[in-house]
Amino acid sequence: MSSEAVYKSPRVPYDLPPAEMLKKAEGAISEAKAKLDTLVKQSEKESSFEQTTVYFEKILAELNKVVVPLGFMKYVSPVKEVREAGNTIEIMTSEFYNELFTRVDLYNVLSRVRDELAQLNGEDKRLLEKQLKDFEKNGAKLDDESRKRFLELKNKLSQAQIQYQKNLNEDKTRVLVTKDELEGVPEQILEGLEKEGDKYVVTMDYPVVFPVVEYAQKEETRKKVVTAFQMRGGKENLDLLKSALELRWELSKLLGYETPAHYFLEEKMAKEPKRVLSFLEDLRSKLTPKSLEEQEYLRKLKAKELGLPLNEVRLELWDWKYYDKLLLRTEYNVNSNEIKEYFPLQQVIAGMLEVYQTLLDLKFEEVTPSDAWHSDVRQYYVYDKSSGKYLGCFYLDLFPRDGKFKHAAAFDIYSASKFPGEKEGRPVAAMVANFPKPSEQNPSLMPHDQVETLFHEFGHIMHQIVTEVKYPRFSGANTEWDFVEAPSQMLENWVWKKEILNKLSGHYKDTSKKLPQEILDKMLNAKLVNIGIKTLRQIFYATIDMVYHTTKVDDPNEKWFEVFEDITKMRPIPGTIPAASYGHIMGGYEAGYYGYLWSKVFAQDMFSRFEKEG
Repeated sequence: MSSEAVYKSPRVPYDLPPAEMLKKAEGAISEAKAKLDTLVKQSEKESSFEQTTVYFEKILAELNKVVVPLGFMKYVSPVKEVREAGNTIEIMTSEFYNELFTRVDLYNVLSRVRDELAQLNGEDKRLLEKQLKDFEKNGAKLDDESRKRFLELKNKLSQAQIQYQKNLNEDKTRVLVTKDELEGVPEQILEGLEKEGDKYVVTMDYPVVFPVVEYAQKEETRKKVVTAFQMRGGKENLDLLKSALELRWELSKLLGYETPAHYFLEEKMAKEPKRVLSFLEDLRSKLTPKSLEEQEYLRKLKAKELGLPLNEVRLELWDWKYYDKLLLRTEYNVNSNEIKEYFPLQQVIAGMLEVYQTLLDLKFEEVTPSDAWHSDVRQYYVYDKSSGKYLGCFYLDLFPRDGKFKHAAAFDIYSASKFPGEKEGRPVAAMVANFPKPSEQNPSLMPHDQVETLFHEFGHIMHQIVTEVKYPRFSGANTEWDFVEAPSQMLENWVWKKEILNKLSGHYKDTSKKLPQEILDKMLNAKLVNIGIKTLRQIFYATIDMVYHTTKVDDPNEKWFEVFEDITKMRPIPGTIPAASYGHIMGGYEAGYYGYLWSKVFAQDMFSRFEKEG
């Protein structure tokens, strides 16, 4: 471990007591405010690009070095009080930024160099344009009374979004079931479940809930589990979503936008709601016939399995994953449970790290023991293999824990920077996921779709680590939001390539045994099975997001049910509240979920270069 690496990898302060976390954050925010006030005074004498635009960015960069790592603790710390402090810091930080971008004095300071835009280029020009836009989109041009109202609404919105995510992270929904109710679930999965007396505990963590739904033969069990899954977040989150949507409408109207979608899309590649809706409708019209055909086939499978006449059988929401897996096993001879024996997690990670080091000409150096918030977390330094230059640090936090972020995501903890005349700052990122944790009895075996998820999220980590920028606001994945998924979606493609699978796979009983060609051929043959059903679900998520942000909705859950049935042609489960756990649109993807489908086009175009040129 070189001293340069230590200098350029700021430590993640996971072990501070909550009171000290709050004190540090409050101190950093106070210091930033004082510097911003000084900037306003100084700019009356001097207002060059470097003295205003660059200095403004530098003040925010210094603040973020303190508050972002502390706020990150909300998602990963094993200590509840630390998570609570992280949550409070997230609220404090968002309120600071909400107030900052309504400050007319600072907007005027930056506006004074607007005339320099013609002389600027590249990152410099983009920095000034973005800063001015940030102020304009946060009410800097409003009159005093409207701006005060804007700030009040923005703070309420931040609090609603943060609380919604916190409720999901802390959600403890669980279902108790007997062994008989879990008939069909492989023994290996059962062994990994907690027990309460003679009953098994099905939590809503992905490595637990998905295998149960995919393998439980008893329909009543699947119904019970999927119903519970659709209740996460509860009525509190539904009320928070409703409140957030109302606030977004009022905010966008205050700024003169027709709808919140017009406000959010203005700076994305799509630019306007009409283009997004047209894109989604085009995809929907092409895929609906295929999805209906696939659903009918699964319905026939269900009728056959139950020994009932077809007219007495309906494919329900809790059925499709189970019959999808059954179809793969019976007609494509693809047994996900058999396949995952070739993907023990540690083997997959070692193979993945090798692939990325080769692909991007990098060298990873594991830090042992890792200086991290939990003993399960692994830490790595990254170097450019050719020059030996230190590039950054990343963490892999891959197993479920109480209170931990429940999905899979890449977090940017420290951003890259290369301010003119200053030492370069290199990034630190963390991949947070929820894969099955190995035990003494069982290794952690990954279904192939989880291998794909691992590659996808690690693609985001690489995007954050190899970034070369002057200004932190453009570091890594800080691109246009409907492009942000493209690099990681491109990199997912590797998990379908034989040469890569040879590196990733190795049977858990004998890692020299690679995934056999005949199994890969079967997987490739089945790659597009039920693609209509799966893609229409993505189209639904993107569409309901756009509906919420282009039409005023009285009851978000009722509208969810209506749009879900209209698009997927499947019946929602009465009494459930799926809108209470739609984390994406309460965490940055508002009027932006379509970006997953939109950026896929760019991803496939980029990957075609590898297809052609090797």
